[in-house]
Amino acid sequence: MENKENKENVDCLSPEKQTSEFLENNKIFLPQKLTKKYIKERQKKYYTVLEKCDNVGESTFFIEFMLEIILDSLESLLKTQNVALTNSDRIEIFKTLIKDEYFTRKDYLRNFKKISQATASRDLQFAVENKILKKFGDKNTTKYKFLKKANKA
Repeated sequence: MENKENKENVDCLSPEKQTSEFLENNKIFLPQKLTKKYIKERQKKYYTVLEKCDNVGESTFFIEFMLEIILDSLESLLKTQNVALTNSDRIEIFKTLIKDEYFTRKDYLRNFKKISQATASRDLQFAVENKILKKFGDKNTTKYKFLKKANKA
């Protein structure tokens, strides 16, 4: 009985929760409000796709559906938000992508293709000075890692 209850709880995740988990597990950074909006607009199709996946025993249809949602979300985002990101914005976005991994300035630049090497260096220096990042090495061998926030007692 207990196992059935646990299974039902997993199967009954809301579309928003399933979408959040999908985006998080696949390291996709999109504004969740926008993605949720597109799922809500296609809620009937969402449940139809989930049912189809359940019947055939594979998730291909759900992945295709989610890729459609992601594409629509990205297209909408690109049309509506032509806002320049600040160094703090870029650092926070990159932190969600890189998590606990070490990275280089080159890795940072791969994610922000429209900034110069000098801007990337200034961003990273800002984060080091503000104790957001820890810097390891020097010049071509420099690596960075995000610091964990200290627990306040």
